[in-house]
Amino acid sequence: MKRIPILATVLALTACGGGHDVTAPSAPPDPNTTAAGVYILVQVNDIPLNKGRALDAQGDTIFTYDTLTLRTDRSYRDAATLQVHFLSGAWSPPSTGYENGSFSVVGSQITFTSQPSDGSQPFSYSGGISPTSLSYTIDAVSYTYARQ
Repeated sequence: MKRIPILATVLALTACGGGHDVTAPSAPPDPNTTAAGVYILVQVNDIPLNKGRALDAQGDTIFTYDTLTLRTDRSYRDAATLQVHFLSGAWSPPSTGYENGSFSVVGSQITFTSQPSDGSQPFSYSGGISPTSLSYTIDAVSYTYARQ
């Protein structure tokens, strides 16, 4: 007869403990996924773009538009439309160039690895990223983008 009270107690305790859902803590967001989005060039060498235009360090190349798209699969595409203002005063026709590659984010640092379509060797460069912007420097020219 002692078995029935013990069995009843075990069943009662089991029933009382079954009302709580136990969930594992959620993983922190993947910074590579949260970085995904569209970024627009807003400064070159700390000079704000004026209506989509800025001079580079030599004062002869004008960015008329530059959009950097970071995708959730860690790939990117940079589309830049440029014009050259020659020292003679002449202008080149606008031309659009594209850069494709991959990126990774660790903390507040972003690293890009380009994958040239012409078969040349990939190259990497790094910069900083925040929830609202990213920036990097190549060949002494700094680029700052705002997240859209």
